[in-house]
Amino acid sequence: MKMKIKMKKHGDIPVVHVAGEVIGRDVAKLSKKLDDYLATDDQMVAIDLSESELIDSYGLGVLIFSWKQFTAKNKKLVFVSPQGFAKSLFEGTNLTKVICMVDSIEAL
Repeated sequence: MKMKIKMKKHGDIPVVHVAGEVIGRDVAKLSKKLDDYLATDDQMVAIDLSESELIDSYGLGVLIFSWKQFTAKNKKLVFVSPQGFAKSLFEGTNLTKVICMVDSIEAL
């Protein structure tokens, strides 16, 4: 399924809700949204992956690059509720030891 992005808020925290496949052909749009938030005063941004079915290596690279950019600016990028293959990808690459990952939006 083609990736769809919705912008939401959870209290004061911006949430980038991503549904579908986070793969090469679509991730430029996600990268742009994250870059836009990087330029704001928001100290935390969440990426809701609860409806993402697949993340390929290019998609993972964009997510990790964005996380590094946020960290360099003393901001926090939180990954919310990855499912299935996406969750296995984060766990299998030991990214869960360095990135902030929560099980639900309410855990922010």
